[in-house]
Amino acid sequence: MREFICFIRLVQRDLYILKSYFFQFLIEGGIAAGCFYLLYACFLPAMGMTPRFVPAMFMGSLVSNMIPVIFSSLQQVAIDLEKHRYIEYIATLPISNALIILRFILSMTLGTLICWIPVCGCGALLFHAFLRESPGSLSTFLIIAFLLLFAVCAITTAIVFFFSYTWFNSYMWVCGLMPLIFFGCEIVPWRDAYRVAPYLATLFLLNPVTYGIEGMRSVITGSPHYIPTSVCIPVLLLWSFIGYFGALYSFNKRMGR
Repeated sequence: MREFICFIRLVQRDLYILKSYFFQFLIEGGIAAGCFYLLYACFLPAMGMTPRFVPAMFMGSLVSNMIPVIFSSLQQVAIDLEKHRYIEYIATLPISNALIILRFILSMTLGTLICWIPVCGCGALLFHAFLRESPGSLSTFLIIAFLLLFAVCAITTAIVFFFSYTWFNSYMWVCGLMPLIFFGCEIVPWRDAYRVAPYLATLFLLNPVTYGIEGMRSVITGSPHYIPTSVCIPVLLLWSFIGYFGALYSFNKRMGR
């Protein structure tokens, strides 16, 4: 019980810090959603793009623009491991390694989700004409968003603890995060990618971002053209477990436990 209370207080501390930035996130979210609207709902359709791709591209851009937020959080962890060593203090608390690493991943996930929600809210208002008349379950949408961010945060946390600070600075963005964006069906739906390049589209199925983007596209449009949520949610759960246990293994190895 003492261990669980310590875990809750650590997460509450992280959320308290994030709460002070919410108004800033709201302004930035409105600006980002406005830019997406001008590009995807005005400029590209005027150049001949079919309106069917508008919500698909908007959702892909929403997810891909959260990757830099995750990278910023990862940088803080990497710097701490190299210089400040605050993690060593956390390791002395009466809390297991499993909960320590869960705290890192959960705080990073919730922080990214808090940054993401204002963009989604403003985008829903601007893009309402391109969405289904009876929007899909909000709870399903949030579950997919949470699982996607948790899986990405867990996988990237495993990488941070496994590799050196020098490797992180040199290769994390190029070798770790860019493949998640560009091999995640960010621009076009998976079925369209498969029709044009089936072998490359099959490679996309190894990426958890593909299931997150496709699942949210399915919810907001109600179209059978996307990978159904009944497939996306179990796959994202699987990647979340893989990422978590990978991060736990890397943490134990880094801390010599």
